[in-house]
Amino acid sequence: MKAGWDARQANDLSHTLGLTEHLAKPLYMLSAGSRRKVGLVAAAASSADLILLDQPFAALDAASCQQLIRLLVQAARQSRSAWVVADYEVPPGWPAGQSDRRIELGG
Repeated sequence: MKAGWDARQANDLSHTLGLTEHLAKPLYMLSAGSRRKVGLVAAAASSADLILLDQPFAALDAASCQQLIRLLVQAARQSRSAWVVADYEVPPGWPAGQSDRRIELGG
């Protein structure tokens, strides 16, 4: 798939993650969690073939973590891009048995 920008996805996810109130602010004025959310919106809306996320749950509030889990589960069900998540532990609220198209590395 050719990379592009999905404005509808960006708008929907910005609203879902509570970023709409911060749209007029420069990036440096946002909290660490809000900056992380901006990065997640950019990743999801980018239409990239490969999306790499390093500890995406860090600095996120519980509601945003749940939204990210929904986003990752949805991404696992489609084949337009691959999402690779690097983290030290499975996040709280990760759906039990969610294994389609996922490889778990144990330590």
